[in-house]
Formats: sequence, structure tokens, C-alpha cells
Amino acid sequence: IVLWDNPIDVDEQTSDGRVAVKAIKVGSGSKLNLITVCGKHIIVGGDDGIVSFFDFHIKAIAWFEDIKAGGIHSISFAHGDLGHASSGAEAGEEGEEEAFSCPDFLVS
Repeated sequence: IVLWDNPIDVDEQTSDGRVAVKAIKVGSGSKLNLITVCGKHIIVGGDDGIVSFFDFHIKAIAWFEDIKAGGIHSISFAHGDLGHASSGAEAGEEGEEEAFSCPDFLVS
């Protein structure tokens, strides 16, 4: 996964003005089949059967390894609240991270 930016003053821009800010390898060498966005998360799934959740700074937030559904080719989320359930930290508390939450999901 590559995180791109459109900086104003950088010498190493691509021809379209972008610069790669961060690049990470996702998965354990297996093929990625799915990259999507739900709420505040980027979700990745692949042939290794792992579903990974990242924030928009490409920081790993959560992952599900023991789904036992084989390779991940699609994911569907429940309608309604998109993972904004209450957490251990109250909004606005400095230094406290919110507990991870997301809608129920199905994979195939």
C-alpha cells in the first residue's frame, strides 16, 4: 500500500505532482484480493485469509487471522453504525486511543 501526497514544495515529485509519503508491505507474501474503505478504516484481504484494518495514515489498527474462511475475495459490512461505538477513551482525551470497533462483516 502506498500513501501519496500532493506537496507544494518538494523536489522529488512525480510528473503529476505526487510524492510517495509511506509504503508498506501488506500480507505474508500472498496475493491481495481486496482493498476497500469503510468509515475511518482501510480494509485489506488476501489469499492468506487475513482481514486487516488500517487508519488513513496506514497504521495497522486491527486484524483478523483466525476467520478460517480461506482466501478473502469480498467483504460486506452491516448497515447502520459504521464503527463509532463508545470506547475506553472519551473523545478529546489527549494521549488516549479509541478502542477499535467496526460494523459486523461477512467475508467470502
